[in-house]
Amino acid sequence: MRQSVVILVVIGLLVTFGCGDDPLDYAQDLLESQKYEKVVEITDAAILADAKNVKAYLLKGRAKLGLDELENAAEVFTTAIEVGGQSAAKKVEEFYLSDFRAGFENVLAQDVGYREFKRYIDRYSTAVSEPEIVGKICEATFRILADRGVDSEKEDYEGARSAFIESRKVPSEVVDSQGTSAALQLAKEAKPGDEAMSRLATAVLELFSGNQQDMATLSAILEEKGLSDPIIARQTVESIRILRRGFEAFAVDWGFYPVFSKRENPPPMAAPATAAQAYREHRSLKPSDPCSPLEYHREFESLAQCFIPAYIKTIPTNDNWGTEFFIESTGYSYIIVSLGSDKTADADWFHDGQMHQIKGNGGEKWNFEADIVLANGRFLQMPTEVE
Repeated sequence: MRQSVVILVVIGLLVTFGCGDDPLDYAQDLLESQKYEKVVEITDAAILADAKNVKAYLLKGRAKLGLDELENAAEVFTTAIEVGGQSAAKKVEEFYLSDFRAGFENVLAQDVGYREFKRYIDRYSTAVSEPEIVGKICEATFRILADRGVDSEKEDYEGARSAFIESRKVPSEVVDSQGTSAALQLAKEAKPGDEAMSRLATAVLELFSGNQQDMATLSAILEEKGLSDPIIARQTVESIRILRRGFEAFAVDWGFYPVFSKRENPPPMAAPATAAQAYREHRSLKPSDPCSPLEYHREFESLAQCFIPAYIKTIPTNDNWGTEFFIESTGYSYIIVSLGSDKTADADWFHDGQMHQIKGNGGEKWNFEADIVLANGRFLQMPTEVE
């Protein structure tokens, strides 16, 4: 019965296209004209006549993709690879990559919304069964985004990352590796003085990699171009956040902040008497105790004893420009200041027990020479792109 059907199909194809015409060539023309249903009809007939016709599977898979029948497209291409081996796999890969690049660049050129951008990547992640090919598409995605420079925003990288990870076709470490490569590519292509590219490269690397070695590599690349300040500022803000965690967690347990100052004439202490009483009842209190609210302590080593290991693992003493943090705490309030890239204080931040009133950083564009200031758990002054 099947043999009879095959004979009839072959006769039908010969009658329709003639002895000298290849129906699959006609299907190729129809594919370019986006007449996908007709392509499926012709390729189905060809496959019925020859179940090992790789060209028919390839054309049918492309037609199914054009019809947005993504899972069917993946099944057809998988069959093509099973039948045609490595040569077929290479053709599938070449098609997917060329089709993806052309379409993806078109999507980006239209400046579509974030959801449409992510939907396009989801589409290809669904339509491809072979993890190796999805990995190549992942690589192409981040290369295209990096080539666009600052025309691609951090949100684009976030959308691409989530699309590939949610597809579960490639390991998350592969996705993050490709994103890290894109960040370093951005840094290498940044021109001296191009702070926008520097900020984007830093933000992208932080999205894909928390690896200190990668951050050091990025910093070295940017430093050669005089663009290292954005990444140094971000690292400094993270160090201040660690210190904040120590101060705030200690206060939750004890009802006051550890009193600390390195100045010869520090402001008056303001640790509440009730806190001192609670402290005295909980411990054998001595004025020399590093966490005592009764006496200022002046070394980071003694401050560290209040925080480590109960609240934080390490205590940063310097900002990432290499300058020691200015830290002062009266018990009721505290302040942490990085002196910025110029390593000079912009104000006497804590004088006679009163914090300096901040009036802004002088404009929308952040000046990395400006101090970075945190007081009582809140940043009063910091680079806007770090927030």
